[in-house]
Amino acid sequence: SFYSGMVPNYAFNLAMAIIFGILLLFNLITFAIYRQYWFGTAFVIATFLEMLGYIGRTLSHSATNNMNDFLIQFICLTIAPVFTMGGIYYQLAKLGAVYGEHFSRLKPIYYSYVFVSCDILSLVIQALGGGIAGTATANDESNTTGTHVFVGGLALQVFSMAIFLCFMFDFLHAVYIRAKKDLPSPDEPLESLYNPKYAYIRARPLFKYFNFAVTIATLFVFVRCIYRVVELAEGWSGFLMTHETYFIILDALMMSIATTIFVPFYPGFMFDGRHSTIPVS
Repeated sequence: SFYSGMVPNYAFNLAMAIIFGILLLFNLITFAIYRQYWFGTAFVIATFLEMLGYIGRTLSHSATNNMNDFLIQFICLTIAPVFTMGGIYYQLAKLGAVYGEHFSRLKPIYYSYVFVSCDILSLVIQALGGGIAGTATANDESNTTGTHVFVGGLALQVFSMAIFLCFMFDFLHAVYIRAKKDLPSPDEPLESLYNPKYAYIRARPLFKYFNFAVTIATLFVFVRCIYRVVELAEGWSGFLMTHETYFIILDALMMSIATTIFVPFYPGFMFDGRHSTIPVS
C-alpha cells in the first residue's frame, strides 16, 4: 500500500471532489464574465487540481496499491495551493492601487513579481523532488533524496507566504492605524486619505471586508502548507501521513475554506470587474 496501511475515506474524499468540482464551475463561469484574468486562471487551475486530487484519493479507497491514483492525489493536492496563492498575491497589488501606493512597502506590481516568482521556484523544486522520489519508488530504491528536495520546495513556499503575511499585516496597519496620524483632525474620515480615483470601489458593500478575507484565506493556506512540510518531514510512513484525520482538518478543510472565501469575495465582484480595470504596473 502506498498509504502505509491507511485507507482514504471514500465518502469524505468523494464529497471533497464534488465540492471542488462546484468551485471549479464557479470559477469558470466568473472567469468568463469578469475580467480577472490572473486570479481567474490561477483559481481555475487550483480548483481543477484539488478536484482531480480528491478523485485520486476516492479511487485509492479500493486500490491503495495503485501507483497512478496515489501519484495523482499526491501531486495535485500538493501543488494546488501554489496556484491558489498565485491568485491571492495579486490581490494585495490591487489593494495597494485602490487605497494608495503610499500605504504599501512595495510598488503594487512588485508583490506579484516577487511572490509569484517564489511560488514558481517552489513549484519547480517540488516537481524536481517529486520526479526523483517517483523514479526511486518505481525502481524499488530509497526515495529519501527526492522527499528532502520536495520538502525544501514546500519550505520555500511557507517562507515566502510568511513574508507575504508580514507585508499584508503591515498594509492593514498602514491603512487602518497609521493613517489616523495623518488626519488633519480626529473628525476627518480615513477615506479622505485614500486614492480618490477608486472611491466608488471602496464604496461597494462588501469591499470593506475584502482586506480581511484575503488575510484569512492566506492564513488558512499557510496552516495547510506548514502541515504538509511537517507531514513529509516525518516520512512516507510517519504519524501524520498515516492518520487521515489530520489531513482532513489541516489540508482539506483549510483549502476548501480558503477557496470558498472567494465566492462571496470574488475579486470580480469586489473590483467591479465587468466595468473597471485597475492597473498595478
